[in-house]
Amino acid sequence: MINRVLIDVTTLELETPKPKGSAGRPRLYNDTHADLQLFLERINGYFQWVDDNPYKTQHIFHNKGETVKDTTEVPRPYTIQALELFIGMVHSRMGDYEKRKGFRAIITQAKRIIYENKFSGAASGFFNSNIIAKDLGLASKKELELKQGGPSSFIVQLATKEGQAGHEE
Repeated sequence: MINRVLIDVTTLELETPKPKGSAGRPRLYNDTHADLQLFLERINGYFQWVDDNPYKTQHIFHNKGETVKDTTEVPRPYTIQALELFIGMVHSRMGDYEKRKGFRAIITQAKRIIYENKFSGAASGFFNSNIIAKDLGLASKKELELKQGGPSSFIVQLATKEGQAGHEE
């Protein structure tokens, strides 16, 4: 599994600096190759930390009259929210950075890694597939609506995320 953002930041196009007033919070990362490299290292540091710090679950069971404790490591899912916390960024700022040329490629690849981690973790049974499917936008929402069309017929419409389909009986 690829769990690192592998980009040569020196090849990334930078934003043209715009004059900024004194209002507002100063940026954590400016549009320089040095700041892009720092940003990339911190993102990869997050992925490494998650890999190095799995959840630990303890199981207690009885075997031949003895109580046995067993500790199992369970992988943590990567999340954009935890990534933002790890690199010292508030949630609303990540979207601002994603609009900037140099940062866009790094954030896009990081989001792809997060998506793949969640998807494969749910597919392998490590993560709750229902929660991950909703988070990744894969769960289809179905609404059942009954319309009375007469004494012996009715129409059932199923609305899904992809669109609407009707079925008449």
